[in-house]
Amino acid sequence: MPNDTYRAWLYRAITALGVVLALLLVTIVPQKMQEPDDWAYYYAAENFSHGRLVVDSALHDLQVSQAYKDGGELNQYVLVGDDRWAFAEAPGYVFYLLPFYLVHASELGNFLLAAGLVVMTFLLLKRLKNEKTACLGSLLLLFTPVSLAMLQREYTGSFASMAFLGVGGGLYIYYCLRSREFGPLLAGVVLFLAGLGLGWGVASSYGNIWVALVFVLHFLITRIRLWLKGERRAMVFEVLFLGLGAAIPLAGLLVYQKVVFGSPWSYGYQYSQLPIGFALGYLRQNLNRVPAALLAGFPLLLVALPALGIMLYQKMAPLAAFLRSRRVADVWPELRWDILLLLAGWMVGVYALYFTYEWTASTQITSMPFIMAARYYLPATFPLAILSVLLLMRLPLKLAASVIVLAFMWGATLFAQSALAQPVVPPHNPDVPVTMDMRQDNQAYLLVSSAQNTGVTEQCNS
Repeated sequence: MPNDTYRAWLYRAITALGVVLALLLVTIVPQKMQEPDDWAYYYAAENFSHGRLVVDSALHDLQVSQAYKDGGELNQYVLVGDDRWAFAEAPGYVFYLLPFYLVHASELGNFLLAAGLVVMTFLLLKRLKNEKTACLGSLLLLFTPVSLAMLQREYTGSFASMAFLGVGGGLYIYYCLRSREFGPLLAGVVLFLAGLGLGWGVASSYGNIWVALVFVLHFLITRIRLWLKGERRAMVFEVLFLGLGAAIPLAGLLVYQKVVFGSPWSYGYQYSQLPIGFALGYLRQNLNRVPAALLAGFPLLLVALPALGIMLYQKMAPLAAFLRSRRVADVWPELRWDILLLLAGWMVGVYALYFTYEWTASTQITSMPFIMAARYYLPATFPLAILSVLLLMRLPLKLAASVIVLAFMWGATLFAQSALAQPVVPPHNPDVPVTMDMRQDNQAYLLVSSAQNTGVTEQCNS
């Protein structure tokens, strides 16, 4: 077997071993319920598993009291009507989680997404560069502190919203690079899965709509060029399969919103009393308070941002030479112009949105763990990893190796620091519905939760 083949299998084995180690790490460290989000997803999974997309006030008060008893807080179920409480977050991850929840293996949901994300990252970087780059880039993505932290937290949709976008967006870019090599069947499957991933990413986090729109813009521009070249059948084919994949989760989201909120265009955040708005007025506070949390949670930023700047600058030279009717070699042949701009737009779609987020602009986040603010930026990790590893592979070997080792150590250490705090996940049994006897057993906590919720209920009714 040639040396190149040996090395290829070695890098694949290292990647697989890294995935196993990451999964062991997040399994061995006790899982914690760190934020109200965890409790909201926890009870949403329980309610959805019994067909309760909406709960009444009695059951809601009981669940608030149970969360309080276990050291948590349930404040992301919102009052949407007379005696009707609903999950405020996008429901896509909860529906994905249900099969795993019902077999008492909720952690497998994120584990499966992590495996799919690593495979997609590996395939894309292998196409862009080589197997070594693919191995290191895949593991850098997975061992980013926020990636590990949210991979462990099975009762939040953060990791899933990143993974769905990564798989869907990665497949779309992979198709753009290899479309001429695919037969009709494989091309249709890849496009369908790309649309499905991007659509499910939006159904799992409303904020991902801005990243999805970047992909829509790229698709429209590049496919209009096909149309102008006369390749109209190819364009119709691509629109059909990509659109069909995206339509399935998005149609499900609209149906859910119609059933729960009364309109396909209504959603839970409209009923929330929490500080979750977006406005340019919050930009200054976020620029003062969030960067430290981002650097702790995403050390890849120290490489990815310079990489993006260098790539954009150096790619301007061939473009400027072309305009002057000269020829200059592209020093970054791995990334086409349109793909580089797509990755940059992906990052902007996440960072521009959450730097205007009301909650992270609050002074209270300065005394909280970095994960509280940094996790909102997780969906941009995929382009961070791609850009970072392409630059690292051009650095001297010892320097690149030192940076990569430090990144892995930083990821594991910061993950452990984040995970070893706050209440442990309480036991659950999705096969046993909540009964009136259980409600009566929690009367003491029910009194506490009712007092806490009186003000919120009065605000919602007004």
